Amino acid sequence: MAFNFTAASEAAARGLSSPRTRGRLPIAVLLASVLASTASAGDPCGDPKAGDCFTANGTPGCDLAACCSTVCTFDAFCCDVEWDDNCVAIANDNCSVPPANDLCDDAIAIGEGDVSFSTNDATSSGPDLPAECDDGFGIGFAPDVWYAVTPIEDTIVVVSTCDQADYDTRLAAYAGCDGTVVACNDDGDGCGVTSFMLFSATAGETYLIRVGGYNGAVGSGTLSVSFGAPPPPYPVEITPQWRVEDGGNGHFYACIRIPEDSTFETAEAVAAAYGAELASITSPEEAAFVSEFVPVSNPSTYDRCAFGLVQDPAGPEPAGGWF
Repeated sequence: MAFNFTAASEAAARGLSSPRTRGRLPIAVLLASVLASTASAGDPCGDPKAGDCFTANGTPGCDLAACCSTVCTFDAFCCDVEWDDNCVAIANDNCSVPPANDLCDDAIAIGEGDVSFSTNDATSSGPDLPAECDDGFGIGFAPDVWYAVTPIEDTIVVVSTCDQADYDTRLAAYAGCDGTVVACNDDGDGCGVTSFMLFSATAGETYLIRVGGYNGAVGSGTLSVSFGAPPPPYPVEITPQWRVEDGGNGHFYACIRIPEDSTFETAEAVAAAYGAELASITSPEEAAFVSEFVPVSNPSTYDRCAFGLVQDPAGPEPAGGWF
């Protein structure tokens, strides 16, 4: 025997004091929906399988956790039974729209340089990461946005949010939206909880860059992309050596901070106190090494040595032969 619920009967079943009319539902359909909702495990809000928040998806809840919770505060039916057109109307009035590159298929093409991003209104739309991407904190990937890079020659692609985001980021690169993971990183070396990764790329191939967060973290920042070898790491040695095998002279270098108006004789005395001698920089290559790798000794100064001139090794000391 078939029965029809009226809108008032449906409201009673939902426990609403001021029901909205949704039409008539066969009791078997209504009970099936309630049972399915009761049987489902966990909160339907934020589950990618729940469906789009801005479309009547036929399931309880929707894929945007914050939006879903807001809508269900207005109308529990949307989480308990079904996300219908009335839920969509509430979402349109109260929820933010996901970014244009929320899905891999909508990845924004970028080249070398910096691009601002935000995952605050994004969803988690990518596949699970493989176990090898676990840096010790799991493989969860918070809401993400997508970019696409296509190098014009074989190269190394360097992708970074290192110290350029206001939250705990995570990165991954794919050969395609359903392709193999070619690189991933949670916390880059020296980057705190932000990320740094690189991978070998083939000319003309498109790689998808996924930018998200750890353990549900969302936020905004700057994504940097460059092609070619990554910059050398900042040295940890106080007196790094310019090794002969690297084209150097085998000498060790230190950059000591002294008062601005110090004389040449004062500089010589300071060097002697360290058991060293003043260095004459005799080539652009030597100057580049010192500028790149020799930290300033003062621990309160985060800086590196820099030189505007190079001295001819045959020039008289201290003032001759500079160019």
